[in-house]
Amino acid sequence: MILLGAVLLFACAIGLLNSWLWLIVLTTTMFSYRFHAGWLFGLGIVFDGYFGAFSSVPMYSLAFGGFAIIVEILKSRLIGVQSTHE
Repeated sequence: MILLGAVLLFACAIGLLNSWLWLIVLTTTMFSYRFHAGWLFGLGIVFDGYFGAFSSVPMYSLAFGGFAIIVEILKSRLIGVQSTHE
């Protein structure tokens, strides 16, 4: 299970380095579904540091952080809806 998460994060990193949007979307969606999306924020911080976003707006951190917040809110609401109707 941990190996799958590491492979998905690594694939997302490869997609970010090569600007492959299809791979980024696929891996972040799969990772968010299976694991806690907050780890993507950490990946965003690493990439902001890699690309030198120290004196400008950290776009990767903001994008992955916002995505993680939205996904976790939606996950908790969907789990709550599913458990009350069983």
